Amino acid sequence: MFTLPRTLEILLFAFCNFAPYVIMSYYVFRQYQRFHKWITIAGCMFLFLIQFVTRYWSAMMGINTSVIMSIIRLIIFISGYAILFDRKFGKVLFIELIYANLGNFILVAAVCIERNLFPGIAHHLYCWHSSVVMILLHLVITIPWGLEVRRYFVPMLRNPLIGNEWYYYWIVPSVFYIIWQYQINGGTRTGLENIQDPNNVIFLFIINFGALLIYYIMLKLDGQLAKNLELEEQQHYRDLEYVGYQSLKERIDETRRMRHDLRHHIHMLGYYLEKKEYDKLEEYVRAYGNSIPDVDHVRFCENHIVNNILLFFATQAKKHAIDFQVQVAISQDMPVDEHDISVLLGNLLENAVDACVTQENEKRRIVVKGDGDSHSLVFTIDNTFENIIKKNKNGELLTTKPTGNGIGVNSAKKIVERYNGFFSADAKGELFCVSFMLNL
Repeated sequence: MFTLPRTLEILLFAFCNFAPYVIMSYYVFRQYQRFHKWITIAGCMFLFLIQFVTRYWSAMMGINTSVIMSIIRLIIFISGYAILFDRKFGKVLFIELIYANLGNFILVAAVCIERNLFPGIAHHLYCWHSSVVMILLHLVITIPWGLEVRRYFVPMLRNPLIGNEWYYYWIVPSVFYIIWQYQINGGTRTGLENIQDPNNVIFLFIINFGALLIYYIMLKLDGQLAKNLELEEQQHYRDLEYVGYQSLKERIDETRRMRHDLRHHIHMLGYYLEKKEYDKLEEYVRAYGNSIPDVDHVRFCENHIVNNILLFFATQAKKHAIDFQVQVAISQDMPVDEHDISVLLGNLLENAVDACVTQENEKRRIVVKGDGDSHSLVFTIDNTFENIIKKNKNGELLTTKPTGNGIGVNSAKKIVERYNGFFSADAKGELFCVSFMLNL
């Protein structure tokens, strides 16, 4: 029967084994809490209680039950974090398996050091000597490793351009978890005998170091992918601005030429009137009217960036006989980043034009409405379509293009999130409707 000192000893061990990782997990997912902060903290305390109870049970029953308890704890912890934090299950599974592998290594290393350095005083599982050694290992290994997590892992977890990879990333740390379990609990010797063998601890250190190297390579590749996607977005923005500017410049130059030639036209009008050649006058006026370009669509709004983007896609729509209707009221001094609004509108309008181009129905239409003030910016983009709307398991839209990764909607969502705004995209009858609001 366990005494109070023995209970406190196991409690200290459970705290040293669990607290650093629940703190790191909370830090990684803290922005995505499903519930109030104190409810989340209470949930983490409940998970710690489970950690203590299972450790207590293992100490009472012996080391042979540690495998079952370890798996039970892992399943409960992953499920608990998936409930507490609103993140993809693959992300939660990936992070918690990494923490489980690191935590298991720290635990094994602490027990091994305790049993080999203090063989005369280490008589029980989860002794206070192990807790002291574990604290030292946390200072040397866990804290530096946690700083690396903050540097590399957190940006990857928050990057919306990296999505489907999480469906299989968790497999990597799960393989290392299986290797760890087999190394400690496999073979003819007991788990405690394997833990006391320094060779096993060295092997597990090499395995964990190799795992961290693989994670680092994965993160570097994903980071490069994200940078490439951002460069594509920036290039897309520059192309839109340049094409819109060139189109507007050409029309302005054309208008200037017409003004320069206006005095010649006035001279001809006066000549026909003086000669009373009214038929020729009418013909000349009609020809002159037809030579004047349609400038109604040159200026959609006061904001030159938005106007250039709308002008560019209006030209694209005209090429494909798409009815392009615009009703926007955006001032030049709208407090929104020019790059953000260019990428946002550019991607969504490009998707709308592409959807209309693939239509066999001649009634192709795009309707753009927008309004804003110093506090918010609202846009709706509705277009006709014929393709089937595809969504993944999380209800997110998938691209219908035969090639490409369909980053347009993801880029739009990312920008809207930065402004704490609202984004919606779904089919309504024959129209595909996209709307967003930015809080400025």
